[in-house]
Amino acid sequence: MVRIHTYLTMATPLLWTRQTDVVGAVGLALNAAAERDGNAETCQQISELLVCARDVWKDMPEIVDDAQRLLAGRKAFQLIHLADIESLTTHD
Repeated sequence: MVRIHTYLTMATPLLWTRQTDVVGAVGLALNAAAERDGNAETCQQISELLVCARDVWKDMPEIVDDAQRLLAGRKAFQLIHLADIESLTTHD
């Protein structure tokens, strides 16, 4: 869970500054969630949130309207933030 949180912390500034995920932080977080280290249900929830966020983020450069691109960025951030909350509030 700490790895997931770390990768999402790396992704957040990139998203805020409207950059692409050149580091692949969301992919790294997805890989960490795939390890299934005793938190299978939480990792599945995190993965679903991150797949949606990744897809929205990936499509953002193609959005022509500035307001729509800003809205998409906010939605991607919200999904990443929810995934991060899940990673931080899971306790074994």
